[in-house]
Amino acid sequence: DKAEEYIAKAEALSPKNAEIEVLKANFSSARLVIDPMSRWQKYGALFEQHLADAAKLDPTNPRVDYLKATNLFHTPEAFGGGKIK
Repeated sequence: DKAEEYIAKAEALSPKNAEIEVLKANFSSARLVIDPMSRWQKYGALFEQHLADAAKLDPTNPRVDYLKATNLFHTPEAFGGGKIK
């Protein structure tokens, strides 16, 4: 909850910032892993949306691809992820 406060403050200082969108994606991911079975629909969608927004703002930002790849790596193979992907 504290992170959400700081993200809001950062966004107020610098709206439309790719790095803040990446932070918001990280925040969504952290919220999701608390209870993946009941939170994946809400926070998984937010994670993807924040990364898409970050990519639009700065297509060269390597953290977008890194977070996508990390997420895919840690997604079980039964759900389309895994180390092979």
